[in-house]
Amino acid sequence: MRFRLAGLFLSASMGVSAADQWIKLVSPNFEMYTSNGERTARDALLYFEQVHGFFAKAMNLAVKQEAKVRIIAFRSEHEFKPYSVNAVAAAYYLHGLDRDYIVLERANSDHYPAVVHEYVHYLVGQSGVENMPLWLNEGLAELYATLRPVARKVEVGVYNPGHLRTLSRGKWLDLEALLAANTGSSFYNEKSRVGMFYSQAWLLTHMLSLADGYRDKFREFLNAILTANPPSRAFEMVYGKNTAEVTQDLHDYSRANVMKLVRYDVTLDKRAESPAIEQAPDFEVSLHLAQLLLSTPARNEAVVRLRELTKAHPDRAETYEILGYVESGDGNYVAAAADFAKAAAHGDGSSKMYVSYWNAAYRSGAGEKELRPIMAHLAEFQPGNLAERLQIAWMYYQSHDYANSLRHLKQVRQVDRPNAFRYFELLAFAGLQAGDTVEAKAAAGRAANYAQTQAERTRMEELRRFLDRPRAANAAAMRHPGPPGDSDERPTLRRGEAPEPVTSENASLSVVEGTLSQVDCIDKRARLHIAVEGRDVALAILDPGTIAIRSSSAASVEFTCGRQKDQRIKVEFEAKPDAGLATSGVVRSLEFR
Repeated sequence: MRFRLAGLFLSASMGVSAADQWIKLVSPNFEMYTSNGERTARDALLYFEQVHGFFAKAMNLAVKQEAKVRIIAFRSEHEFKPYSVNAVAAAYYLHGLDRDYIVLERANSDHYPAVVHEYVHYLVGQSGVENMPLWLNEGLAELYATLRPVARKVEVGVYNPGHLRTLSRGKWLDLEALLAANTGSSFYNEKSRVGMFYSQAWLLTHMLSLADGYRDKFREFLNAILTANPPSRAFEMVYGKNTAEVTQDLHDYSRANVMKLVRYDVTLDKRAESPAIEQAPDFEVSLHLAQLLLSTPARNEAVVRLRELTKAHPDRAETYEILGYVESGDGNYVAAAADFAKAAAHGDGSSKMYVSYWNAAYRSGAGEKELRPIMAHLAEFQPGNLAERLQIAWMYYQSHDYANSLRHLKQVRQVDRPNAFRYFELLAFAGLQAGDTVEAKAAAGRAANYAQTQAERTRMEELRRFLDRPRAANAAAMRHPGPPGDSDERPTLRRGEAPEPVTSENASLSVVEGTLSQVDCIDKRARLHIAVEGRDVALAILDPGTIAIRSSSAASVEFTCGRQKDQRIKVEFEAKPDAGLATSGVVRSLEFR
């Protein structure tokens, strides 16, 4: 297997035959690398542009992509297999190190729904919507995943027999429970019930956006939801109906002989219909395929190939930048800082790169003299998002430049809940250090409202007591905030209700059984390394509170970070590769053997 991967990869980096030539297409929102023919590639790229255009029009939202989504489309199972994340998926959506990827075994419409589902989630995130409820987010993704192009129009509302079969055979969730669902809800994390959640979310979204009596006011309903009105209140405000009446309409809609199909005109940029096409440079193909390998069991092979690329193309900054992200993710900050330094020397970089460069240098023990030039380069860029701005503000804070820290924080116009505590905590400390105790007190109070752990609540209580003293002259004695995303607590899994046996209709999770050899603690998340028949499978725990634990009498299981005592384990996971975490899926349940 190792030899085969190496041979395949070298063919890309050293030139391929005309029959295997890769082409590159660039449109307003995507760039595509493919070994398919030009006609097939054009059609596939146009489809994804239509999905993007339809979403913006139907949702009346402005989507601001930080970078073009990159599509890698192979032309056969043989080509695709070394880069697949499991034995089942013929397509997947990857949160890559430098951007998001859509990866296809073939440029075939049969493979589109799964990746379009994830792309819709990406579009929701890029549109700046922060209050979209889970049922609507998943309902839109399921509904739009089956979009069909019809000439210059897009057809939405395609019949989904799987969802309708689930709805006809199973017990429905109470509508109030569906509307209030979040990622911690029990039915969202149990295989025997999550299928019903997705099916009801799809049906409700289908009815609201397409059915007579609901469709014309869907945008008004959407605006009511996104301005923090409870869904039950939004139904009454917009449609004059209570949840019982909506539930009855939903049951009637599911039994209808014909479901509504609607065709929308989608006006696209001319560049979407006539993308720029060129022969793909061998270097770019090699670099992007290596990034796909990072999310497979051949991750070590990918790193070797990236290092070889730096030797073959020592003046290309992109390879050093990717290696910097890889080394940072592995905790090798000295190597990461060296790679980022080379990337900076050979290219213009980006705010994301310089933030990562500073962070790696800081964690490797660099002093203010070494950090100051990195900050100077970073000042040339506009932060890409809230998380990046928070990181930059913290970097200025660590450099004792409290005025610039406050400046970046005060430029934030809206803070989402996941980042709220870190934002107000940093604002409080920066205000204290700058001598603005009024600002500091107000921010500390708001941070306390968003605290999620006892450690966070205690830290804010200490700060508020300190600020209440007659003089706050010894601010240096206070415990300073850590980097955005840092946590004081080890990952702890709370015992949940064990899922019931999975049915064939809901069997969307993969299963792996092996030996738990290593746990990497990454902020509040964890990466599990499981040895399976001589290979390492890396899986992510994003939210410990949502993991179902089986075969353990304890109410919770606490992992000690680092090497494990070779514990036998069975894991159910969702195949969602993440190159940033170097994982191939997200853990949903654990069974200790």
